[in-house]
Amino acid sequence: MLALRQRHGIPGTTGTASVGLDKLLDLIANFSFLVFGIAIALTGAWLPIGWRNSGLAFGLGLLAFPLAYLLLMLAGRQPLNRLINHLPQKIAQNWVSSALRNVEIEMSAFCVEHPRTLLLASLVSVSIWVGMVFEYWLLTYFLGLQLSLVQVISALTAARLAFLTPLPAGLGVLEASQVMALQTLGLEPYYGVSISLLIRLRDILFGLAGFLGVVSILDQRRTGN
Repeated sequence: MLALRQRHGIPGTTGTASVGLDKLLDLIANFSFLVFGIAIALTGAWLPIGWRNSGLAFGLGLLAFPLAYLLLMLAGRQPLNRLINHLPQKIAQNWVSSALRNVEIEMSAFCVEHPRTLLLASLVSVSIWVGMVFEYWLLTYFLGLQLSLVQVISALTAARLAFLTPLPAGLGVLEASQVMALQTLGLEPYYGVSISLLIRLRDILFGLAGFLGVVSILDQRRTGN
């Protein structure tokens, strides 16, 4: 949002609305993949029998909320504003509630007025997940593994489930999930550790690039350029 405001002069409300829609589509894409991945795992990959039905129900439950919210906004409704209207007056009239109202109004207006653009953005989200599946397969290929598409999706689903835990970045859980997934696929546990380290390295590099970008923006703001 800072980059949008400083570099392109976009109002804060509009910038927040764009980021909100981006995160909403990201949640839908994430949870859709989670449901798809668990469904694939039901074919007999790594999920323990006792977790299968509950895991699928959990994924569907996570997907239901952001998907329902998007569908309501596409219909021109504003669920958050309606919820705020039912809050006590002192809470509903503070500046945070006012900002949230304005943000949702812009999000809803965009959904109604530009459904094709929203569909295009959704297709981009899908393509990103296709790329992530390919990336995971590439990691395993470089490690000398020959995994099928079902095995790749199952192991990647295990990684995504790890990131849903309350620990920061799924610390420790990601590593355990990959060890468990690869062992269940009949592979040595050190492959899971290796994949986890490569995922961490990728995340660090992306995070470092983002940090340097923020530093550059702040420096330009400080110098007035």
